[in-house]
Parts: sequence; C-alpha cells; structure tokens
Amino acid sequence: MKKKFLTILFLFSASLLTACNRQSEVTGEVFITTKSADTIKLSGKTAFFIPISSIKGHLEGLETVFESRFKDARNAKLKCAEIAKNTNSGVDERQQLATYCDEQNPNPEMLASTVYFENPPKAAAETMTDADGKFKVTIPNGDYAVMLAGDRKFDNKAPEYYLWIVNVEAKGEPVKITLTNANMVGTSSADSLIQDVDFKE
Repeated sequence: MKKKFLTILFLFSASLLTACNRQSEVTGEVFITTKSADTIKLSGKTAFFIPISSIKGHLEGLETVFESRFKDARNAKLKCAEIAKNTNSGVDERQQLATYCDEQNPNPEMLASTVYFENPPKAAAETMTDADGKFKVTIPNGDYAVMLAGDRKFDNKAPEYYLWIVNVEAKGEPVKITLTNANMVGTSSADSLIQDVDFKE
C-alpha cells in the first residue's frame, strides 16, 4: 500500500512539474540612457508578448508603408517651409508659419509607432512596467516578440519616442530581458526584429 502511494505521489509530482515547465516566467526592465549618461526608467508602459508566427505576418511589407509615410511628412514640411519663406505676409505671420512648419517635423520614431504598432496581432500575454521600469509575466512556452512603445515629453522641445519589437524565447526556464537604446527598432541588434528602419532625416 505504501509503495502504491509513493508511486501515485511520484506520478502526480512528475505531471505537476511537466505542467509547470509548459510556462516560463519572464522578467525585464525598460530604460533609456541619455547622451549625458543619465538613466531614464520607463514606467507605466505596456509590454505585449505576441507569438512570433503572428508578428512576422504583421510586419511583412510595413517597411514600405513607413518609408512612404515618412517621405510624405518630410515633403509636407519642406513645402510648408518654402511657403513661409516666400509669403508676402508680415514678419509676425511669417514667423508664425515658420513655427508651425517646425512643429510638422516628421518624427520618424513617432511615425514608426503609428505603422508598426497599428492593429498588432493578439497578444498571448501583456504586462505593464512599474515605477522602476520593471515587469514580470508568465507566458506559455514558445517563440514571441515583445512589443513596447514609450515616449518622453519635454517643455522646450519635441517628445522622444522609443520602440521595441524584440525576440523572446520561452523554454520553461526563467527569462530575463532588457529593453534599452541598444535593441530598439532600427538598431543593428540581433534581438530586434526590425533592424533596417532608417530614422535619419
């Protein structure tokens, strides 16, 4: 009887362990390092974990869409500046128009967020960063892309936008990921699923 009980207990433990190994705990943090070497932790940002098979289909062809939107925005800015330069209005009106044109500056990261983060596939899991820019979530084992968009606003200049679409492999072991300047969209990082976006104006 004791032997039978031990066998049942062993099988139960094995099945429980197998079930646990079908999921992975993912911990991570999101921060930006500025040119002055300050570390900016991005809090209150949502990280979406999307199956890699779904995200690849979503990203296919979007590079062309981004380049087209960026080109249109840049041309609109140049045209606006030309009108401001050649207008016969008074100094005040020209200055107001010039200021407006500057505000139309095609921020590439913002445009990328409207393209790549527009109607993404359904996420298998999502979580939000805490006050320290850290997050934790449990996901089923598999290959994912973690998608996260952040921004930082200023009083005297245009906002900065930060985008990540990074590959994550969950195999039953704890996973630690760090989202920084080094693996954002447009960088040469091997972790980023989008490495060929030109953010230069």
